[in-house]
Amino acid sequence: MIRLIATLLLFALPLRGGLRSDIDSFARKAMREIGTTPGMTVVVVKDDNVVYRGDFGLRDVDAKLPVTPETRFYIASSTKAFTAMAAAILAGEGKLDLDAPLSDAWPELKLTPPLDPKRLSLRDFLAMRPGLGNDTLNYRSAALANLGDEQEVLRVLATYSREQPRVFRYSNMSYEIAARVMQKITGKKWQDLVAEKVLVPLAMTSTTTSLPPPGTPVARSYRSTAPNAFAHAAEKTNDTMGPAGGMFTTSSDAAKWLIAMIDDGHDVLPKRAVRLVQSAQTTNKARYHYFDRFAWGLGEDLGEYDGELFVHRFGGFGGAHSHISFMPDRRIGVAVFANGGSAVADAVAAYIYDLLLGKKDLDAKWSAEMTKAAAAAEQAREERRKADARLAEHHELAHPIEQYAGTYRYDRLGQLNVTAENGHLYAQLGVLRAELVPAGGDAFLIDWMDEGELSAIRVTFDDSGRATRFDWDGRVFDRVSAP
Repeated sequence: MIRLIATLLLFALPLRGGLRSDIDSFARKAMREIGTTPGMTVVVVKDDNVVYRGDFGLRDVDAKLPVTPETRFYIASSTKAFTAMAAAILAGEGKLDLDAPLSDAWPELKLTPPLDPKRLSLRDFLAMRPGLGNDTLNYRSAALANLGDEQEVLRVLATYSREQPRVFRYSNMSYEIAARVMQKITGKKWQDLVAEKVLVPLAMTSTTTSLPPPGTPVARSYRSTAPNAFAHAAEKTNDTMGPAGGMFTTSSDAAKWLIAMIDDGHDVLPKRAVRLVQSAQTTNKARYHYFDRFAWGLGEDLGEYDGELFVHRFGGFGGAHSHISFMPDRRIGVAVFANGGSAVADAVAAYIYDLLLGKKDLDAKWSAEMTKAAAAAEQAREERRKADARLAEHHELAHPIEQYAGTYRYDRLGQLNVTAENGHLYAQLGVLRAELVPAGGDAFLIDWMDEGELSAIRVTFDDSGRATRFDWDGRVFDRVSAP
């Protein structure tokens, strides 16, 4: 009885006027002191109510446009939760069998033994334990978007898949394959299935499985160049908006999802499906920021925060970060979206849980945590400055620039186009395009994703002085044609 009364008193907190001022104050302080995001939106739910929602900073730094309730944020890998929910609902309707052999739905799929489509199921992929790895498919689908037709997908799967232990192994590839199987069974693409089974029933009218329409307020992505100073970061294109990371949403729409998750579907989504995605499927013991994980459900991480069951699915890409989480036993949920990385968003979310759980001495705890986060951010900026300094070094080309230009091909990754433009060399691989920066002799550096992660490329020439091969850390692209 005493515990029940304490719990009731605890959950009276969200209805007090102080909640807004506490969250507002902390969010602004975290943005200022950690200094890694220009904009953010936050929503908190309890039971079937939104008890807090707020917007902070800028969605577009150059244009000085503020984050508003209508601002769409890219949610990256949080998309997996929606793809898995669509599959769980279809399974409950008897429209697909999560445990049927993959070969039933996709008889054309062939794999090199000992891999066998008859021993793989849709559940295996949704649960991140297929026992199949394919880095080629993973990279080409998520980053390059150059897989082309299904015959190329089948070829890549048959040629480059490898057997792995049937344990948890996080991979976008698993959800790419799962979505293809779902389409084989239903005749509908993952975008249509997610919209039909999840977004429309929940009235998530501001959520899209493609880039938002022109004129829609969208949070641009940024990286931190100094505390509270920003430069544009890599952003998504429609070509790479897939079932593992292909959605935009607002904080208001995220609240509808959270309420359904903590309320057994809220009489909108099937209770059985909601419980299924939140049930442990594969053991995964790990720690991410402030949160411990012990298992993967279907599209959801299962873990703990300060001893409380904590279901979550985060996402990140370039300068975008999505934090969507809930405590089913406490019936509270939090979503935070930022356009400048994860540090501020996850700190704000954890602070909100501390606040709602009635934790003490929050000022001391979070002052220390923000100091650590700010130090980590500065270390990351220093690493980026080192990479930028290497790219800024001036080295002469060993050959005339036009000798490098041409089309090259590597069976695993596809076609590489090298062009000479205004005295600079550029490489295009799928949708990625970046400058080839001379590093001395016939060596080059390239930052494919503009993230400060440099790759080395070495060029080989024939006797006539024409480039014949681009070697990217063992990924060898041979010349196909001249420019």
